Amino acid sequence: MWDDRDLANYIVGQADADSSFVITIMRCKGNKYGLRVLPLWVTEKHGDTEVLEKIHDFLGVGRVYAFHGKSHPYIALRVAGRDCAQIVQFFEQFPLRGRKREDFEIWKKAVELYVSHEKGRQWTRHELSQIIKIRHNMESTLKYRRRCGDRKSATLALQQLS
Repeated sequence: MWDDRDLANYIVGQADADSSFVITIMRCKGNKYGLRVLPLWVTEKHGDTEVLEKIHDFLGVGRVYAFHGKSHPYIALRVAGRDCAQIVQFFEQFPLRGRKREDFEIWKKAVELYVSHEKGRQWTRHELSQIIKIRHNMESTLKYRRRCGDRKSATLALQQLS
């Protein structure tokens, strides 16, 4: 039905229209600084599981979820943590052409730090600070603020490290 090039181009368009490059910062009592960071890439398609399954199979990472939102159900493909390195590779090979390119370039830096961090080792204050500053930079872009709220979470996390 679709060859790889067509599907890759479709994914780029889908990502530019309905995806988010996210760096989550969560409270976590189980580590020294009380914070946990996690990069995510989420793309959604209202009611079209088949397309997201194709994207999932093509990329080879993530998981397809069904959610019931406030107004209607939707389907999302979510890629988290170290698997985001596959997403970085994909968008380097097939670059975004639209408004999400800037978010991707900033997010990619956080993914590279996350992936280079030794699994199981506690994050240092400096490492957490770097990722939080990257998140703060993402929050500075108008596109990110419209999707993900204000700048409070990164600012609070930086204050918690001080």
